Formats: sequence, structure tokens, C-alpha cells
Amino acid sequence: MKRLLACSALALLTGCTLPLRPGHSELLTSSGATAQVVQSQNPKTATHQIYKRTESTPTGKSVTETVDTTIGAAQKDVARELGAKLSALAPVMWVGIAVAIFGASSFVWPITKAIVGGSVTTSAVITGAGVAMIALPVLLVGHELLILCVAIGAASFWFFAHRHGGIHAELKLLKEKAVAVVQNLEK
Repeated sequence: MKRLLACSALALLTGCTLPLRPGHSELLTSSGATAQVVQSQNPKTATHQIYKRTESTPTGKSVTETVDTTIGAAQKDVARELGAKLSALAPVMWVGIAVAIFGASSFVWPITKAIVGGSVTTSAVITGAGVAMIALPVLLVGHELLILCVAIGAASFWFFAHRHGGIHAELKLLKEKAVAVVQNLEK
């Protein structure tokens, strides 16, 4: 299984990073005709073909016939499109991956659990913010900075509201109990 994952990752990385190479072919027939095909590096651009045939006429003249053909795009260039999308989304996506890993680890790992304050809901909100930073830039292209700010802002707001809201509630409860104890002592 590890070998399969390693091979898949290697194929994905090399497929997106290795440059595509153009094709070139030349054919010379016994009758003197030549055909030359030059394929572009990018499959989205056209392929160019030149066909030349030279014949001798009965009068001794040499007549050359040339056919110049352009063939349309061969296929959609998925590798370059995917590479462009990944390079455009990389900063937001990497921050999202880091935030999602932090949020997921705060469910179980004691160090990150202590940072979050042991709150399962805060861990879920942080994980959700990370997943949103990974998935939303694909749907809302061009709004990566807005997605980053909203996700980090929502997770930070939830964290501080949950942590400080709980502290203030406990402080208020303790004050009420202290006032009640003081009033009972005065009676």
C-alpha cells in the first residue's frame, strides 16, 4: 500500500512538473515526396504539416507541389491547467492544511488540546476553517484573501469568545456566590 501511494504521488508530481516535449517527424518517400510534421509543445496549439512532392513532366521540367496544413488542437491541456490552479491556490491551501491539521490534532493531542482549552467545539471550528480554506478557493476563484481572512477570523472569534466567555461566566458565578455568602454571614 505504501509503495502504491508513493508511486501515485510521484506520478502526480512528475506529471505536473515535467515539461511537455514537442514532436517532429519527417518522411521521405522513394518517389521524392517529403512530408514534415511539427507538433507544438503545448497540445492546445495547432500542429503544422508540410507536404512537398516534386514530379518531372514529359518536357523535362520539374514541378513542385506543396501542401501546407494546420491541424487543430489535439487535446485539452489538463496538466498545465491543473498546475496553474495549484500554483495560484498554494498559499491559501497550505495555510488551510496547517489549520486543519492543528484543529484535528487538538481533538486528541494533549499539547494542542491545552492550547485550544480542551474544547471540542473550538477544535471542530478550527478544523472546519482549515477545510474551508482548502475547498473554497476552488469554488470562489479570485477571492482567496477574503476566504483566508474570514476563515481565520471566524476561528479566532470562536476561540476567544469560547475561552473568555467561559471565564467571564465563571467569574460572574463566583461573585454571585461570594455576595450570597457575605449576605448570609451578615444575617
